[in-house]
Amino acid sequence: MTIKKQYEKIRTIAATNNGNRFAVAEFNTKVQVWDLTAGLIRIFATDFDAGNNRLSISEDGKYLIVGGYKVNTVTAFDIDSGKQLWQRKDLKKCGSVKILNKLDNRVFINMEKQGTHILDIKTGNTIDKLRGVEFYYENPNANIDLLEKATSFSLKDRTQSKTIKNSPKITFAILDVAFSKDKIVCTYSGNPLAAISTTNFDTIWATKVVGHFLEIEYSKELDKILGVRWEYEKGSPKFLCYIDINTGKVEKEINIGEPIETEFLKQGSLMLTSQGKLYSTFTGQLLKTFDFGSQ
Repeated sequence: MTIKKQYEKIRTIAATNNGNRFAVAEFNTKVQVWDLTAGLIRIFATDFDAGNNRLSISEDGKYLIVGGYKVNTVTAFDIDSGKQLWQRKDLKKCGSVKILNKLDNRVFINMEKQGTHILDIKTGNTIDKLRGVEFYYENPNANIDLLEKATSFSLKDRTQSKTIKNSPKITFAILDVAFSKDKIVCTYSGNPLAAISTTNFDTIWATKVVGHFLEIEYSKELDKILGVRWEYEKGSPKFLCYIDINTGKVEKEINIGEPIETEFLKQGSLMLTSQGKLYSTFTGQLLKTFDFGSQ
């Protein structure tokens, strides 16, 4: 599965653990919403700014949230109707947005100077504020979520709104988090990949690779961690890696060329690239191609 480099206008992909719909965005304000089966659903003109995590879609496929860093907006859209639900203009310099599917589709918003707000998806009103939280990783398999802070992370029981453990980060940034039935796996900028037990919350293993993993996901189908490895220091193709969940050892990797972005879908059974290529992670085969470039 070697892919030649090609022009890509898509710079961001937003998907969910098990939803059928996903969103892709360009450098400019255009956001496309697609369905795995039905194809293109709708195109939105938005205030989107590329970079960070300023685009989110709900797992039920109903809502799209867009952060506009330069123009100081956070906007919600109803995907089926194409209508804007609300827009906040008082939340300045939006860094990240994330729909929390397990928390009634509440919206996590982190701003550069105003901290973190939790918003009502239907009204945009602030429900809560989380002190010092920079990003929220939601666990699809259990109640234990991971909240990233500047120099540490917290493990939180969302059903009790209770912090279970605080731990220092191994490096300055967590790039992605994956959740299996009994482990939380974090990939760090510059390495390592580390697994935490959800039984006693201790680190089980930590492993390093050449470069680091940009994205990771747990595949229930394979009972493995999947990762997209990139040798960032010299630049390289990206590699889809199959990782033993119990040891962190990379068992196999496939050269996927040089897509700008990748995203796992359907509980890790699929991988989508910004070139519009959809692959089966079980077989490594190309299943279909979405024509993002002509839209």
